[in-house]
Amino acid sequence: MNVSFPWNGSELLRREYEKDNYRLIRTGSKTNKAIIFFSGNGLYFPNTEEEFTQKIIVNDRYEWENLASNRLIRKRYELIIFVRDVYKQWYVTGMNANYDNVDKTAEFLRELTRGYDVTTCGASAGGYAAVLFASLLDAERFFTFSGQFSIHHQINAQGAPFVYNYASDIIRNKYYDIAGITHTGGGVLCLAR
Repeated sequence: MNVSFPWNGSELLRREYEKDNYRLIRTGSKTNKAIIFFSGNGLYFPNTEEEFTQKIIVNDRYEWENLASNRLIRKRYELIIFVRDVYKQWYVTGMNANYDNVDKTAEFLRELTRGYDVTTCGASAGGYAAVLFASLLDAERFFTFSGQFSIHHQINAQGAPFVYNYASDIIRNKYYDIAGITHTGGGVLCLAR
């Protein structure tokens, strides 16, 4: 499999993966509600070191920042969390080197949101994460826009080498299909072509 940036062992990307790759905003509202925004695979594009440097290192970009700056969002949610997967691999490597798989990331997010009613939100790969983490965190609700419910079709796809590499890893592959995942809260599913 021909592997290009960002999956080619780039030292630049590895250094960013060592960082937190999440951001917290405490709004001052006393609502006891938290929302977690998951970035999708459109976090930076095209997949070049130049684009990665500009979007992630220089701009410290997380998707959904503009929506989260809305005064109504800030009034409704006391805690806003942004999470990104700099490898753009459906969070199979978690969000950073310390929380390097879905279960570790979920446990970390569970601690951050303890005592809050949680909502998750994302689009595409971030929508997949919104549904997955809503279930794992027993969230009150989720919003997914064009979110995938299975990434099995990505195993042999160009641009998904980690999904391929971890296809036999039971720690990482157990969430490759979330279509039947149990979620007790409410959800909003938005499909788009």
